[in-house]
Amino acid sequence: TYNYPGLVGMNESMKIFNRVGIGNIARSIRKLNDLILERIDRKRFTIVTPENRAGIVTVRPAGAVKELKRRLDEKNIVVSERMGCIRISPHFYNTTDEIEELLKILNSY
Repeated sequence: TYNYPGLVGMNESMKIFNRVGIGNIARSIRKLNDLILERIDRKRFTIVTPENRAGIVTVRPAGAVKELKRRLDEKNIVVSERMGCIRISPHFYNTTDEIEELLKILNSY
């Protein structure tokens, strides 16, 4: 059986990607990632992401990662916890204000 809702959703998302443009999407993601890397407190976090990164920023907190993940969850900020790190994956639909809120929580942890 075909996953018709999934096919419809994928078709609509491809329309959005084509309308916005892959280059614009890539620039938006890079801008948000740059903001995270520029503003994160490097005394509280080790940057795990390599220089030639993709659209993901991975940081290792000095404190307990599970507690930080819980705090972010409480604020409806979606990140992933992986091997003692926090994985941040902003996309073109995220705003600078949302990244500022994320940084406020991270830098006060």
